[in-house]
Amino acid sequence: MTDSDDPHDHSGDDVSRSDSAHATRGTFEDVPAEARQLLESLQTVDDMVYFLALSGQACCFNPASEVVTGFPLSELRNNSSLWSERVHVGDLWQVRQLLGDRPHSATLDYRLRRKDGSQRWVHSHWIGIGDGPGRILGYVCIDRDVTDRKEAEEAVKTERDRAQEYLNIAGVILVAINADQKVTMINRKGCESLRCREREVVGGNWFDRFVPERDREKTRAVFCQLMAGDLEPVEYFENAVVASDGRECIIAWHNTLLKNRAGVIIGTLSSGEDITERRQAEQVLRQTEEQFRALFEGTANCILFVEGLSIRFANQAALATFGYSRDELIGRDVSMLHLSQEKYEEAHQLIFQAVRTVGFWRGDWPLRKKDGTIIWMDNYLTLLSGGGIVAILHDITERIEAEKALSLREAELSSLFRAAPIGIGVTVQRVFTQVNQRLCEMLGYSNEDLVGQSARMLYPSDEDFEYVGNEKYRQIRESGAGTVETRWQCKDGRIIDVLLSSAALDPDDLTRGVTFTALDITERKKDEQALLEKNVALREVLNQISSEKDALKDQIALNLNEAVMPALQRIKESAGPTQLLLLDQLEQELRDVSAPFLETLKGRHPKLTPRETEICRLIKNSFTSKQIADTLNISLATVHKHRELIRRKLGLANVDSNLTSYLQSM
Repeated sequence: MTDSDDPHDHSGDDVSRSDSAHATRGTFEDVPAEARQLLESLQTVDDMVYFLALSGQACCFNPASEVVTGFPLSELRNNSSLWSERVHVGDLWQVRQLLGDRPHSATLDYRLRRKDGSQRWVHSHWIGIGDGPGRILGYVCIDRDVTDRKEAEEAVKTERDRAQEYLNIAGVILVAINADQKVTMINRKGCESLRCREREVVGGNWFDRFVPERDREKTRAVFCQLMAGDLEPVEYFENAVVASDGRECIIAWHNTLLKNRAGVIIGTLSSGEDITERRQAEQVLRQTEEQFRALFEGTANCILFVEGLSIRFANQAALATFGYSRDELIGRDVSMLHLSQEKYEEAHQLIFQAVRTVGFWRGDWPLRKKDGTIIWMDNYLTLLSGGGIVAILHDITERIEAEKALSLREAELSSLFRAAPIGIGVTVQRVFTQVNQRLCEMLGYSNEDLVGQSARMLYPSDEDFEYVGNEKYRQIRESGAGTVETRWQCKDGRIIDVLLSSAALDPDDLTRGVTFTALDITERKKDEQALLEKNVALREVLNQISSEKDALKDQIALNLNEAVMPALQRIKESAGPTQLLLLDQLEQELRDVSAPFLETLKGRHPKLTPRETEICRLIKNSFTSKQIADTLNISLATVHKHRELIRRKLGLANVDSNLTSYLQSM
């Protein structure tokens, strides 16, 4: 468009431009002879006829041109640019293109503005005029007013486009298939579902393109039966279709037969809805229901669904826990599980009102089994959107009993902590967190003085504090507990001796704290020192006695060797054989008196009896078993038995060692 609002203003168009005023008026003589002959033969037709030069100038209009253009014939014949000026600017490009291409013949539709300003649609048929092979000089144009037809076509197109728009905005697939199994119409939704453009679908065989191979021939056979009228149509059915990308989807179809005016079946019109996601969702829902049912039935927790005040569902764990059968529990009032009507009313007021107000409730509550046993339950109740309540119950009876026992145990330990006659406390990172009354009394501090303070305050020096820390924690790491003696300084400055025993609260994590007991051993240490001093004095007395004993032994040995033994030798010189044996025995016994044999023997083998000791002395002196029997006036068998017992007590029972040699070596 130019700056002018008139779409027929061609002031700048080449087609309407002329080099001379003469060119604006085409005359009959300027037209080629062949064209003149044809124009003369067409003067009486009802269509507008004229000659169009390659320059775009028009002349030689016939009388019917007045009807089509509304201009007098004189104006048309005297102004060869008038025709091109009245052609709609939007259609003028077609004229230019044809004049430039110079075909032998052509047709086109264009819009023409009549003299009264109205616009008409014109169908133009061009007949090429030349002066030799392949050389076109201009065209004889035969134009017919087709405005009514165009308007009718436009109305049909508008209606068709409106119908197509209705089809396109429909939320379902719409597809028409003719008797040849080809798609004749598909809407936008159908194209989207099939992942195709409309031109890729229309004209294609529906069954070959979009029905899965496994279903193709069966579905095609049914369609052929429908087309032949051999099968009653099914208004609704579901089947799979394959999109262009290979994805399968499930379509729910509603179908109707299309018939011509003669009543012959010519195809089908189907509306379809992609229900793939719905079917998948239904499958997921079924699986979810199965999973939840398996979960409900497989869990150890009791699950109840309560609607109103009635039990509508109970899982197997609930039935087993409460001891009821499903028939005994389902449909019954939930109050049957409570301890009493009063307890049920309390629960209704506290629990059910809370659930309906905030949507859930969590807490412990006692219930009763069928056999009357009371059980404690950890209850989690949730309000459902439909108004029902889901209750998940966990039996915590053992936990409640354990908590009671633990509470009692804690009370007992607390009592012991308070009443213990020794100091007890807890430290974390060597800072007091708990101390008992006895520890306070022992040190002269109050509980408030100690709790929260470092244990360093009790040690006379840093060395004492560091030593206890290192040694005690070393023992705890090795064995879980540690004991060390140390010194503490009381509030009044006194230094006391303390036996400190500690154990970790958690052996794997000493930072969690240590328990300790503190025993005042100051008096015991004094007693031990006094006892040690007494032991030293006693040891000196015993040493003196031992020295005197040794001196006495030496004096006896001297007297025997210098006085007794010489006299005994003189007696033996005049004695007979029998007396000589007795005198030898007497000599040996006298020597034993001065020797440490018997003392050594008793020291090494205290389990020997006096008789066994006497026999050992005789064996050492080389007495035979018979001589021992005669000397002690016992049987030879008894001597053998004593020898066997002596060897066993001396550790020689299974050793190849001579008893005499062993005793003589002592």
